[in-house]
Amino acid sequence: MLSPSRVTEIQIFPEDRQLDPNVVAEFEAEPETGNWVSVLVPIDPLGRPRGGVRYVSDGLGLMPEAVY
Repeated sequence: MLSPSRVTEIQIFPEDRQLDPNVVAEFEAEPETGNWVSVLVPIDPLGRPRGGVRYVSDGLGLMPEAVY
């Protein structure tokens, strides 16, 4: 039996303003999901030059239904 896919990376980009790199974006997850590291990303997935934050886990990650 296959195990369900897990979410180990999340990217967040503000819709209507630039990300302020001096403000720490918070992200919380249960400890068993792994250690989450944040990285500032200068360009969004559509190639637009606006900042965002990428969170990556070195562990199991989140169940898809936990991401909202």
